[in-house]
Amino acid sequence: MILSYAEHGQALAEPSADLTLVIDRSETSVEVFVASEAAWMDDAFGGVPAGLLNDRGHVNFDDFRDGSAPFGDWMSRNWAFEVNGNVHPLEAMSFMLHPTDVALPVTTPLEGYIAMSVCNAPLDQAPLPLNLASLAVGYIAYPVDGFGNLSLRLNAEGLHGATVRLIEFKDWSKLNETTTLITGDGQLELAAVNPWSLGSATWLWVLAAAAGCAMGTLALMHRTGTLETKRAALSDDPS
Repeated sequence: MILSYAEHGQALAEPSADLTLVIDRSETSVEVFVASEAAWMDDAFGGVPAGLLNDRGHVNFDDFRDGSAPFGDWMSRNWAFEVNGNVHPLEAMSFMLHPTDVALPVTTPLEGYIAMSVCNAPLDQAPLPLNLASLAVGYIAYPVDGFGNLSLRLNAEGLHGATVRLIEFKDWSKLNETTTLITGDGQLELAAVNPWSLGSATWLWVLAAAAGCAMGTLALMHRTGTLETKRAALSDDPS
C-alpha cells in the first residue's frame, strides 16, 4: 500500500518525489501520466525493455521523436488497475525519453500529453546513459466509470520506500495533490468523486463569471437609476 507522510506527522515542504502520477478522470475514461528519472525503469520496473538502448547501453533520442507506446506497455505489464473493483487494462498512449536537464514538466494532463508526445532533446543531442534521461508516459482506460473508486497497484518491489507525487484531476480541473511514500506492493487507492464536483480551476472560472455578472448587473442598475432620475427631472421642468 501507499502511506501518506502526513499520516506519520512528517511535514512536507516543496513537492519533491521520485515518481509523479497525474490522474485525470472523465465520465467514461481515466488517464494516467507518469514521470520520473528513466533509471527507475531498471530499479523499479524489472529491467529495461529490448530496443530501448543502443549497443553501448545509451539512449538514442532520435529514436523517440515520434514516441513509442510499446515501451509504455512494457513498463506497466505488472500493474493492476481496477475501477469499482473491476479490472481494466491501461493502454499506453505514448512513451518518451528526454535528457534530464531539459525534461518537460508533468503536473497537469496537458503537460502530460506534451511530455509524452514531444522529445525535448536538441537535434544534435548525443546518446546518453539511462541515468541522464527522464521518462514521460501516458495511459488510458476506456470505457470505464471515471468518477468511480480507483485502485492502481504498481507491483514493483524496487519502488519500496520511494516517494510519489500524486495529482488528481477531473476533466482537467485539479482536485487534489498529495505526496506519499510507497510500501508493500505499491497500491494506490482513490475514492469516487462527485460527478458534479468542481475542481479549483473551475471554481476560479465560476467565481470570475459570477463577479462579472454582478458587476454587469450593478452597472445596469446604476444606468437605469440615472435614466429614471433624468426622466423625473424632465417631467418636473415647467418649461
